[in-house]
Amino acid sequence: MQQGKSLGLNEARIIVDAIIEASEKSEGRPMAAAVTDRHSHLVYLARMDGASPLTARMAYYKCTTALDCMRDTIEQRQVLDGMNLHYWEFCSPTYTVVPSGCLIKTKDGTVVGAVGTSGRAPLALMGDEELSRIGIKAFEESEYFDQ
Repeated sequence: MQQGKSLGLNEARIIVDAIIEASEKSEGRPMAAAVTDRHSHLVYLARMDGASPLTARMAYYKCTTALDCMRDTIEQRQVLDGMNLHYWEFCSPTYTVVPSGCLIKTKDGTVVGAVGTSGRAPLALMGDEELSRIGIKAFEESEYFDQ
């Protein structure tokens, strides 16, 4: 039988709070951030005032795509490009290879969930990918990272 670690609400809040805080300090459109556990179940989602409902869905879809592929969405897009495939060739309507879907791992490399952000333009001062990385860094600096 396999047992595994997974993110909980406390860890998810640390990640999303760091993302929202960084987003509010930078210029850019309102955005959304989502965190899922290792089974792709939504643990925590925040959508800033003024962000479209699509940003919330996209943030979640980026999480599930990262977990389904077991790699960050930016890396999955590179894999598809290298194989001359396109994301629309896959059957899942939620398959999203837009950057910022990132795996969240413990110190020993165990995947415990994923984070996704959406709403920022790729060339913004602080884009979606960078915001997701800020959330992961906050988790890595938290008391939960070593557990």
